[in-house]
Amino acid sequence: MPDITMCLGIPGGRFKPLCPIRYQCYRYTAIPTPQWQSYFDGAYKDGSCDHFMKNPTPKQQSVISCALGEESGDKQPHIACSEGKQQPEAK
Repeated sequence: MPDITMCLGIPGGRFKPLCPIRYQCYRYTAIPTPQWQSYFDGAYKDGSCDHFMKNPTPKQQSVISCALGEESGDKQPHIACSEGKQQPEAK
């Protein structure tokens, strides 16, 4: 759950065209907090957005999920979680 103000992807209000870069921006694609999430209309203007946050790569998302203690949903451990652990010594 993001601790950010998310974007509705509607710069300038609800009767304006949708933001053309909304699917590349984490502020638009993040999964919102169901109980409490703040939003803004959007700030795309003249070909850019001051509030743009690039979506994380799969490896970055794995590091984030591992740090938050989230399960990956499958039986495989997160790449980042397993990379940081040392293997036990053989006896």
